[in-house]
Amino acid sequence: MAGSLNYNGVETLRSVEGLGPYQRGIIPSHSQIQRAAYALHDLGQIHIPFEKKECAMGEMFAYDYERFIRFILKSFKLHDVATMESIEICMTLDGAELCDGISHLTAGIKISDHQAIDPRDGSPLSTMPDGAFGRIIKVQSRNYYFAMKTLLGKDCKSAYKEFADFFFFFERLKRYGLAASEYGPRLLPMDVWSPQDLSSIWKSLKLYHNCTTPNQIYCQKSPSFQGAGHAQHLLTHLILFFVIETFF
Repeated sequence: MAGSLNYNGVETLRSVEGLGPYQRGIIPSHSQIQRAAYALHDLGQIHIPFEKKECAMGEMFAYDYERFIRFILKSFKLHDVATMESIEICMTLDGAELCDGISHLTAGIKISDHQAIDPRDGSPLSTMPDGAFGRIIKVQSRNYYFAMKTLLGKDCKSAYKEFADFFFFFERLKRYGLAASEYGPRLLPMDVWSPQDLSSIWKSLKLYHNCTTPNQIYCQKSPSFQGAGHAQHLLTHLILFFVIETFF
């Protein structure tokens, strides 16, 4: 079970403790949480900085791509591996409506390489022990997806133009890897693919025109197009090529 509270909600919850003046309870005050949040923000800006900017479509947040990728790979014990051989990584983009007229469009990565080590417990990411089934794959967990760029605004085809630099970065990552820099050694070209759903793929390729039935797009009716791994790799190449040719 998980949830979240704003600062007013925290104070409401603290009132249940019946604290007097200057008394401390189990739940920290909103000012303590704020101080911790500012400290966490300052620390994050040192290791994986992000910037906020306004664009035509709304408000946007984006991390420094190179430093973000290196940090995640180090967390999953893949950074040293990537200096010697190609590793696999997923890039994806999707959105959802938050309220009337406001949506989020978020792009990021998912760790899928079989050599990855779960930073939470040090176990292999590809499998996990299970009493009933022996060892099962846990790579599908949402815990291994990391957002790199988010747009808060109207979800439309024009909004995808704001992610052209994201696609361009991964096109170069796939072809050339990461060059040596002040942040680390050269990383070899990576096996990048995109497990996006068909709706976001159509939008990225400008093939989506409010399609609501399978008959409107022929590829939706093709099981091999939907399920085969080679199709996902082909789509990744198409998306990267089309976006770069269109917006650069």
